[in-house]
Amino acid sequence: MNATETRLGALLERSGQYVVPHFQRAYSWRGRQWATLWADIQELYALESEQPHFMGSVVLLSEGAEESSGATLLIDGQQRLVTLSLFLAAVRDRAFESAPALAKRIQQSFLSDQITDDRGQPRIRSEEHTSELQSLRHLVCRLLLEKK
Repeated sequence: MNATETRLGALLERSGQYVVPHFQRAYSWRGRQWATLWADIQELYALESEQPHFMGSVVLLSEGAEESSGATLLIDGQQRLVTLSLFLAAVRDRAFESAPALAKRIQQSFLSDQITDDRGQPRIRSEEHTSELQSLRHLVCRLLLEKK
């Protein structure tokens, strides 16, 4: 096992998909966890700090059959990565009308798998819980629109 420090942008910009294995629990974050993460993001923004912020550990496994397809198993950290991806998707959706270049950059750089993007594949996928993630994405987008 090799532990390394990686920034979120580098993690999301790499080619290939993150696959949440079937043995992982379904997405379970709710208001309390979202609020904590959002408060951390706002605090970092307010401080205008260039210092890295520890968002928690992420455990990845790039072995076996998935490796040849560019996919990496997301063993730990799926709740944070999915939530941050949903946040970026909501920002992308809000920017679509007023800043289409930004919306395109967010989609291509952080939300789409660079290897299978021609098929519209998301960066993070879960065979087991796809409908739950789509429902959550719609909820996040609705909440952002209500705050407008």
